[in-house]
Amino acid sequence: MKQLLPFLAILLHFSLFAQNEQVSRDLQQDWFVYTDSGYVKFDEALQAKSVHIQQKASLGSGDYLKVKSTIPFSLFVDQQLLWADQKSLLISIDSLRRALAKTTFTISIYSKEKIEKTSLLTQLVRYPLVASKSIYEKRPSAFLTNFVLIGASIILLLLILIVKLNPKLASDYFSVSKIFSMRESEDNIVYTRITSSGNFLFFGFSSLTIAFFLLLLFVHLPDKLLIKPDSLPDLMRDWLLLSLLVILIFSVKMLTIYLFATLFQLRDVAGMQFFNWTRLFFLFVGFSVSLLTISILTRTAGPGWINFFYMATGSVLVMWIVLAFFKIAAKARISPFHLFSYLCATEIIPSLIILKILYY
Repeated sequence: MKQLLPFLAILLHFSLFAQNEQVSRDLQQDWFVYTDSGYVKFDEALQAKSVHIQQKASLGSGDYLKVKSTIPFSLFVDQQLLWADQKSLLISIDSLRRALAKTTFTISIYSKEKIEKTSLLTQLVRYPLVASKSIYEKRPSAFLTNFVLIGASIILLLLILIVKLNPKLASDYFSVSKIFSMRESEDNIVYTRITSSGNFLFFGFSSLTIAFFLLLLFVHLPDKLLIKPDSLPDLMRDWLLLSLLVILIFSVKMLTIYLFATLFQLRDVAGMQFFNWTRLFFLFVGFSVSLLTISILTRTAGPGWINFFYMATGSVLVMWIVLAFFKIAAKARISPFHLFSYLCATEIIPSLIILKILYY
């Protein structure tokens, strides 16, 4: 038993650092008192100075015996003294069983004064060594990575298809210089044939790309997304729905520009304004999607990096308003007041609505 004491002392010292205590069982209900007629249930009327607890094999696995008292006590296990003159003890039940080579034993607590339920605490407590989420839980699904791979592949294939079908139209749409140019050709086919199949194909492709970009932002900034996708089919569905919403925004934008351009007698600038707006956002989103896809697949996409693209989207909206002012002013001969009124109707107010939705 002398060899047992240092071992138990080490266990006691180690267990004192445990945190997040959970009570498994209050042992007061298991107190017995020894009388002339044998062991009987504890009763304060008996004026007992000792209590006995039988530790069963079916109880206490993984638990600690916690004993606290307002007066000093001595603790015996199967009539062998282990601790004397203590006020607080914490002992591993499993370690005690291994040390004693027994599965059941009797714990006895002796005090120099009368034992009362309010003066002595005996409990089986548990201290979880891991967080509430077990380390053995199933790893999160890789559906987001799969979605990025599938989405990026679809966009790349569609881009190759558009370039193959109409390389001249593609080079016109992908021209960065035309976005910032103040002098453009009056008979540009992109501006005059708005209902051509090539234009509609590009609108659809741009909508898919922009929706893909926004969905990547929203998934990584969950407080910005009302719908929480939990699987790959959910993400594909949300991508399709968001693409339809972007197409609707494109249509409303185009109708608004052509309607107010007619009212302000600026039909010659409507095509240039709409298609440059489309160009700017497509090129910005295309570049951003490339960087986001690489960073997500390489697991380097931190919250700060994602938030940068999220905030940059609003900056591009504001930048386009300034750019549109100079491009329209260079092409149309109207007063600054009428130009500002036209921009309010076609650019400023719609942009404020979009900014309100994005940054609510």
